[in-house]
Amino acid sequence: MIELADENKAPRRPRRERPQLAGQVAPARYVLPEIAALATGYTVKAQMRKIDEGVWVEGAEWVKAPDGRRLIDLRGYERWAAAGRASK
Repeated sequence: MIELADENKAPRRPRRERPQLAGQVAPARYVLPEIAALATGYTVKAQMRKIDEGVWVEGAEWVKAPDGRRLIDLRGYERWAAAGRASK
């Protein structure tokens, strides 16, 4: 249904409601660095530095996806944070 907002304005279509998820969604174990930044507080740049400097180890704190992108293992991050390992 189209409604007119004002006689001098073009008709507006009603807004579509956003789909809502029923219940809770379990977080993914492997996430892109942008999502990991929200969960951990480490910026993407800080995460990449930890990977490049070998502080975070491939297969432990991060993995390489089939498309070549780096994914942060949130379980690995939690183990690393709990262990309190010093930076290299």
